[in-house]
Amino acid sequence: MVGMQQRQPFLMGALIIIAAWWVGGAACVRLFSQLLPDTLTGRYLSLNSSFIPFIIALVLVIRKLLSMDWGEFVADGKRMTIGWPLLIFLLWLLVFSLSTFLEYRLDPGRFTRGAALPDWARFLPILLLVTPLQTAAEELLFRAYLARWMQQARIHRALIILFSGLLFLSVHLLNPEISRYGDTLWIYLYYLLFGSSMMAIALAEGSFLLPIVIHTANNLFSIAIVNYEGTVLAAPSLFIDTVPDPMVSCITLSIGVLATFGILKLRIDRSASLP
Repeated sequence: MVGMQQRQPFLMGALIIIAAWWVGGAACVRLFSQLLPDTLTGRYLSLNSSFIPFIIALVLVIRKLLSMDWGEFVADGKRMTIGWPLLIFLLWLLVFSLSTFLEYRLDPGRFTRGAALPDWARFLPILLLVTPLQTAAEELLFRAYLARWMQQARIHRALIILFSGLLFLSVHLLNPEISRYGDTLWIYLYYLLFGSSMMAIALAEGSFLLPIVIHTANNLFSIAIVNYEGTVLAAPSLFIDTVPDPMVSCITLSIGVLATFGILKLRIDRSASLP
C-alpha cells in the first residue's frame, strides 16, 4: 500500500503534464497560428508553442507535486558541469556532419539548397532559443520522469530502457515521417533506438543531461543545416535532403551511441583510477 501511495504522485503528475501538452498545447498552436505569419518560421513557432503549457506543467509537477529539486531530478544530486556535455554535443555534431557528407558524396542530386542565407540568419536565433527548450522538455518527460517513476516501482533497468524506446516510438507514430517512410521498418527502428539508447546513456551516466544535449544536437543539425522533405519540423534550413534514408539514420545513430558509450567508459575508468 505504501508503494502504491508513493507512485500515485507520478501517475497524477503524468496525467497533468500530458493534459497540459495535448489540450493547452493545442490551444496555443491555434492561437499562435492566427497571430503569426504563414511562413516557415511562423509555422515553426506555432508548432513549438505547444511546449509552453507542457514546460509549465512539468516544472510545477516536479517542484510542487513530487517535491524534487532540479539537481535531484536530472542528475541524482550530482554537480552538473558544462565541459563534459559540450564534448558530447560536439561529438554528435561531428557524427551528423560526416554522415551527411558521405551521403552527399554518394548521391549529391538528392540534396537541394534551402533557405536564402539572410532568411536562415534571421531564423537562427529563434532556433537556438526554442529547440533546446523543446528537446529538454521531451527528455525530461520521456527519460527523466519515466525513469524516476519506474525506478521507484523497482522496475528492472532493461525494462526501463525498452519501455522508453517503445514510448518514444508511440508518440512519433502520428508524425508525417511515418506516413511517408512507414513502408520500411527502419523508420520505426530509428525512433525505438533513439528512445532506448538515450535512456541507456542516462542510466549509465546517472544523469539525464546527456540525452538533452544529444537530442538538442540532433534537432539543431536537422533543422538548421540539413532538413528533409516530409518532416514535422519544417524550417528555413540551409539544405534539404529530398530522399532521406531511415536506414542511414539508424546507422548514424548507432555510431553516435557507441562513441558516446566509449567516451563514457573512458571517463568512468579515469575517475575510478584517481586517488
